[in-house]
Order: sequence, then C-alpha cells, then structure tokens
Amino acid sequence: MSRIRWLPDSLVGKVPVAVAATGPHVIKVAARHADRVDFTVGAEPARLEWAVRTAREAAGGRELSLGAYLNVAVHPDRAAARDLVRGSTAIFARFATEGAPPDGLSDVTRAGIEQVAAAYDESRHGQAGAAHAQELEDDFIDRFAVVGTAAEVIDRLREIETLGINHVVVVPGSLDADPAAVAKSDERFGAEVLPGL
Repeated sequence: MSRIRWLPDSLVGKVPVAVAATGPHVIKVAARHADRVDFTVGAEPARLEWAVRTAREAAGGRELSLGAYLNVAVHPDRAAARDLVRGSTAIFARFATEGAPPDGLSDVTRAGIEQVAAAYDESRHGQAGAAHAQELEDDFIDRFAVVGTAAEVIDRLREIETLGINHVVVVPGSLDADPAAVAKSDERFGAEVLPGL
C-alpha cells in the first residue's frame, strides 16, 4: 500500500494560481482570487487594454501579475509567419468573444472573429489547413497575432508591455505547421527577439 506524503509548507510555500481568461466574468473572478491572470483575447492593443482594465477594477487594489497568451511567429517573410500560426490563431479567435462584450475590437477583428465562429470545423481544430483558418484575412492575423520579422515582433511585444502586461505565453504554431519551420521561428524568437526586449 502506498501513501502520498505531502511536503511540509515550510519547504513548498504557497503555490501561485494562474487563470487563463477570455470573458469578463472569468477575468473578474481570477482578478479577485488568483495570483496571475493570463488573457486569451488576442494581441490587439485596445482589446488587451479592456482586459487589463477589467482585471484591475475587479482586483480592488490587489496586486496581480497580468499576462497574455499570444500566437507568435518570427520569419523574414510575414506571409510565412502568418501561415505558421493561422490555425492556432483561429482557435483563439473562435473563443474570443463568447460571453464577452466587443470592447476593444476593431471592425477588422470583430469581422474575423465572427467569420471564424460561424464556420469553425471542430474536426480541424488548430489546423492551418482548415477552411475556417484559410479564410482569415491577413490584416486580421496581423492584428490578432504577433507575426513578422524579429524587429516587428519586438515592436509589438514592447507595445503590449506598455498596456500593463507583465508576461506572455508564446503559442508558436498551428498543429499542422511544418515542425522545422516552427522550430526555426522559435530559434529566431530566442536569438533575435528576446535579446531585443
């Protein structure tokens, strides 16, 4: 018979609680009770500003670490970068406004989200080759994800930082993206983007 032996609190300490949040209800609950709130609302600055404001208002002065899940691809050819995250961007877009007000969404982003939600094929979840992902306009991906050269990605991440985002969780590629291309994007992120931040 085996038993779980718990480590004493003196050795472990408090385990921080992080919540991934998209809509206002979860953002508010997380801001009141969790240590970290990681937004899954895309990379459009006005939408992130809305999420940060919603969290801070609900926190009532509590100190929070605020982050964002971001679809990121670094490539000298922006079209290639878009294609790396097309399917994973569609995932985030699919859930971006369920129960959430349209605050901070540009017309381009709102239209892209509505388009993906109406045509989302669950059997092709996360795949760039899915029809719902292929139909995403370039402008939508440029706003909702962080794609482009290392310099362009650095500029976007710096802008996002000024909104009150303390950390990001990088989502590097779609499920059906070429693993070598994703690895190269990750390599560029580590070698070219991180030192620039």
